[in-house]
Amino acid sequence: MRILQNIHPFFHSKALNKPFILVFLSGLLLGLSFPPFPFPFLACIGWIPLFYIWEYSPKKYWKTYFALLLWNIIVGYWLCLTVIGANSFNEAFQNFFAGFLANTLNPFLMTIPIALFWYIRKKSTSLNCYLTFIPLWISFEFLHFQWELTWSWLTLGHSFASFPFYIQFIEFTGIYGASALLLLINILCFLLLHEIHNRKLQYALAFVVFFPFVLSIFLTLPFRNAYKVEKTWNVRILQPNIDPYQKFEVLSEDSQIALFTKMYKANGIDSLDLVILPETAIPFGIFYHSYLEDPRLQPLLDVVQKHKVPLLTGCSEYKVFDNELNAPSTAKRYENQWIQAYNSSTVLGDTSPEFYEKSKLVPFVERTPYYDYLKCLQSIIQIDLGGGFGNYGIPDSIYCLDGKTTNEIGNVICYESIFPHHVRQIVQKGAKFISVITNDGWWGKSSGYVQHAYYAKLRAIETRREIVRCANTGLSMHIDNQGNILKSTDWWKPLFIDVQVKHYHYKTLYVMLGDWISWLGLLISILVLNKKLLSKKLS
Repeated sequence: MRILQNIHPFFHSKALNKPFILVFLSGLLLGLSFPPFPFPFLACIGWIPLFYIWEYSPKKYWKTYFALLLWNIIVGYWLCLTVIGANSFNEAFQNFFAGFLANTLNPFLMTIPIALFWYIRKKSTSLNCYLTFIPLWISFEFLHFQWELTWSWLTLGHSFASFPFYIQFIEFTGIYGASALLLLINILCFLLLHEIHNRKLQYALAFVVFFPFVLSIFLTLPFRNAYKVEKTWNVRILQPNIDPYQKFEVLSEDSQIALFTKMYKANGIDSLDLVILPETAIPFGIFYHSYLEDPRLQPLLDVVQKHKVPLLTGCSEYKVFDNELNAPSTAKRYENQWIQAYNSSTVLGDTSPEFYEKSKLVPFVERTPYYDYLKCLQSIIQIDLGGGFGNYGIPDSIYCLDGKTTNEIGNVICYESIFPHHVRQIVQKGAKFISVITNDGWWGKSSGYVQHAYYAKLRAIETRREIVRCANTGLSMHIDNQGNILKSTDWWKPLFIDVQVKHYHYKTLYVMLGDWISWLGLLISILVLNKKLLSKKLS
């Protein structure tokens, strides 16, 4: 208790006289709470220095921005690392500038809910109004996922990807519930620093901190229907470890297909139910209606036909349109036809194979945001980070893929795995487990591939589905439906692992109701802001 008594005077005396200390402290605490750093609980106090700046320091906007900037840089510095694959100075500058923009513009967006809170705080006489910051922030996180310039990597709840046991309750709320919890802990700590002897605040903070632990113990008990196994598949995850900067221009197509074939038919193949290759594993574009006749693919098709074990693989899919009116706006014209490329996956070995087409595309890298409105500026604003095929198309619908039986494989491709509502929709379509195929090699051995892999653990908890993650260069892993990593590979090593994947049919509250907590937060935010505006007009 004496420590708490000394903290508040410190902020008022030394720290507030040098506010850059609070700026640095907040950005550092929030940044270090995210993977690969194993300190998620730092996010429980990371906002407190900012709260003191908002309450007691002048010129708070830029101080807040620089704290958020530091948070973004610590977590997302790796966005600038695509310079390692640049072939010229101009390309290196473009690649670096794209990552630089993401890290500098995202903090500006983050200040929007903060500015709205400042408006509410200005009209209030009580520190308890800090509780209204929670619905404002989770509304921002939710809306940030919804537009084509989304960059929701720093969703606050993602910090607990390195300690998923604490947030087992997100099977009810989704990841935004974890964000709300973290903000609530920060606010209660902040209020308690002002009223150290307030017993109600002490009890409230203790309850909020420890109740998730108790709830997680109950939610992970094996008797629950969520853990009732329908059946088990033996699955092989292939990690070919092909340098993405050499895949399409340096390495031969035949050598890559030969590598896949060798890894596919290694010892134990006849006891398997499914084999998985990563995103864009097939090193050439394949046409929707005729790829089974493509001679370049034949060695792989032959071995799949021989062993009768379906192969899920990523690919670049081409669809041909003979009429411009029927073709997507991003299709390219070749003679009298229009061809649209998709970042896709398919299951070889199925009698009537379907393509699953990626719908959550990385802004600028895979698709120019709001392309239909900005088509005339395409040559100026589109940024190519290597290995791309222009503007990928967006499918009309999403669905599960078939393996040995129908409608069981909930496949998501790379960036899609950070979208909770998208993975939820896949489970609603009938997925019994989730396969994530990805290629994280663009950024080298950085924090990026670890964060991306760990975020998949959150999708496992939200949907109570096991996840099989197949990455070209690592981390490939098997995650159970409590978010625990059961088996994983090393970075930058060509290998495969065989895992037993459980099928589940249970639907969580989050799967059934979706982002209800975000809609509730949005409603509360609108009501509070309207109340403040109304009171201003009446006064």
